[in-house]
Amino acid sequence: MPTPDAMSWLQESKEHWPAQVALRVPVEFPIIIQGQKVGAIRLPAGTSVKLIEVDAKETVLEYQSGRTSVPIEDSDLLARAQASMAKAAAVQ
Repeated sequence: MPTPDAMSWLQESKEHWPAQVALRVPVEFPIIIQGQKVGAIRLPAGTSVKLIEVDAKETVLEYQSGRTSVPIEDSDLLARAQASMAKAAAVQ
């Protein structure tokens, strides 16, 4: 049986999603106060943010209460997925 790629495996294995990912490039997040967008903040590469959702090409990330969609390659999610998949395979 062929080994799945790490992102396909991660999409099917939500229990293995990392709680956080690190940005690989600067990303702008909305600033939300009392449910209203009041501005934006540009976070530098290396900032850890919360992982909310993953699909085939993008992730939804959250910083404080602001969420934004980011291409998968703009975070370290793929590297984390590969490490998680290898760890899960080693346990089997």
